[in-house]
Amino acid sequence: MVLQLDTRRRPGGVVLDPQRPVAGGRPAPRGRLDAAARAVSLIAAAATAIVLTAVPFLAVRELNGTTHAIVSLVMLGMSAGFVHGLGMRPRSGFWRVAFSPWTAWPLMALGWIALLAHA
Repeated sequence: MVLQLDTRRRPGGVVLDPQRPVAGGRPAPRGRLDAAARAVSLIAAAATAIVLTAVPFLAVRELNGTTHAIVSLVMLGMSAGFVHGLGMRPRSGFWRVAFSPWTAWPLMALGWIALLAHA
């Protein structure tokens, strides 16, 4: 089976063009600051993953309801850090915010602070 893109106009005025991004427009330019932010996200997410999977007793002495909730937040931040650090740029505004360093870094930082204070 072969899938072919049709470049004719659709009833809603939408044109499917294989050369034009679906979200429209050009992607934002990526500078040195963006590359540094992605590196920080990836390093923080990798360090979090290593600590929580390889040596979990360093982060969590006992697992109770409070600790479980905190670890869940750290894992969400870690996941967002990996997505941002590896360079994915979601099209949807909600996912763009969810996987941004503005979300990933505070979740990881506050989670680690809470874990260390709880230990």
